[in-house]
Amino acid sequence: MEKCRILGEELEAANQVKNSAVETENHVKHGARSKCHTSRGIFLRCLWFALLSAFMFVGCGDNDPEEYDDEILYEFGIEKGKVSYRETTFNPGQDDDVQYFTMTFDKKGKLFRLSFGSIVYIDDAIANKFYQINTFTETYTESDYSGIIALYLYHGDHEWQSPAYAHFTKEDNKTVAGKNCTVYSWSSSGLRVEWGGWNRILFWNQPRTDNDRLEATSFSEEIDADSFTVPPGYEKVTSFH
Repeated sequence: MEKCRILGEELEAANQVKNSAVETENHVKHGARSKCHTSRGIFLRCLWFALLSAFMFVGCGDNDPEEYDDEILYEFGIEKGKVSYRETTFNPGQDDDVQYFTMTFDKKGKLFRLSFGSIVYIDDAIANKFYQINTFTETYTESDYSGIIALYLYHGDHEWQSPAYAHFTKEDNKTVAGKNCTVYSWSSSGLRVEWGGWNRILFWNQPRTDNDRLEATSFSEEIDADSFTVPPGYEKVTSFH
């Protein structure tokens, strides 16, 4: 039952971050992505995580395999890294909407950063802090740790998450951003979701009932030393205006 509680808390946190993204980008006038697309992309990953969680942990009781480890579940498989993503919304008869953003992490994700143009999110599990930063206005807000890492964790690396246990379909591996990614899919009642990853990092995600695709375009284990701190001189505010 403990892992059900943790998953619920993580998903609630992810949705809170999604809602804050909508509020934040409402007030950004230059340099950031459009409000609707950023909030849409985060929402789709919240939905994907919710669906995945619901079917991976169905039952959530005494019959769960003993290999389960809460600590391993919510961390990446390598110490640090930087992933650049491309998110595409396919518009039949029109130009596709393509956006780019970057995810950076250290200490297997205990330090976590998302950069959407001039909007930056920093999640620090060690200090229990979550920062939203506007690099255009040089302001930031501060609140408790959010757990947004849940949206970029790839599930499928553990025995208890095997296709037979979780009712997933193993697809052919896919090379994404130079990495040989394991790919799974799940289908039910016309809904199909496909996702893939490497070292517990999400590299590929495509809900087939929607015209969206998230894919990594590059990966590096080199990160900037100041990735997880608010830049000096930025003003702390209660909300972005």
